[in-house]
Amino acid sequence: MNRVHLYVLAGALALFALGCVALKVIAWGFPLVPHAESEMWRVEVQLSFEPGGGPAKLVLNIPVRTGSVSVVDQRFAARGYGIVTERSEENDTAIFSIREAQGRQYVYYRALLDTRLPATGPREPPPTSRAPAFRADELLVAQTIVDHARATSADARTLAAAIMSRLSHMEPESESAYLLGRSASAGRVAVVASDLLLLAGVPARVVNGLSLLPERRNAQFVRWLEVYDGERWFAVHTADTPHEARRFLVPWWRGRIPLAELEGGTDLDHDITVSRSFEMAVSTAIERRRAV
Repeated sequence: MNRVHLYVLAGALALFALGCVALKVIAWGFPLVPHAESEMWRVEVQLSFEPGGGPAKLVLNIPVRTGSVSVVDQRFAARGYGIVTERSEENDTAIFSIREAQGRQYVYYRALLDTRLPATGPREPPPTSRAPAFRADELLVAQTIVDHARATSADARTLAAAIMSRLSHMEPESESAYLLGRSASAGRVAVVASDLLLLAGVPARVVNGLSLLPERRNAQFVRWLEVYDGERWFAVHTADTPHEARRFLVPWWRGRIPLAELEGGTDLDHDITVSRSFEMAVSTAIERRRAV
């Protein structure tokens, strides 16, 4: 082997080594210095219910396609229960089941989230056609709002923004008030905006998510929209969501279904705790690599 070949081989090996290091640091988050810590977020969900005296099954929506936040690790706990996970077109679920339950039952779920790295979950499914949920008397009002929004928009993004703006700034006795009713909460606005976009022929879906800030107990889920522009889904938030807080919103599940559904029991309740967690960076990177 002459000197030129030796230099070429040494250069190729050096580039390969640098590529391996870059992959570990950029994609998996391995630290460059020892004993480094990563700032993570821990979300703990506690569910409880009264059993009916026979078999019980609890279906819990768990986070998937979390956007700019990566689910590094997740854990389930329920004494005496069988636990399986399933994936549908839009959501992941954990199913807790037991043959016979006595006394108030408790089920736990915990997710460790990293806000520095985007999610590496399954690819988004193509949008499916859905009919808007308007009654006959609402349809004329809804079409009026859609026609007005179309006249002041140019594409799916601007149409969604126009509809959301009109609903968020509802005037008494207006078309928006007729559709929103007395409950003009952000969640209700997201649901009605989704139906209006479906009426306009634009794929849209309701997203249920959680804000990581501030650290707290009894955290509540919030709703916003995802709209398909022909290439990808993009988020559309209600007017009461501050722009600076949106990067701490974690999509949890899609659709108008509740967080959890119960068979064989009553009085289903949940409590959600959000807290910061400082983990060893190497351990976090290993868990992230396993999840890929």
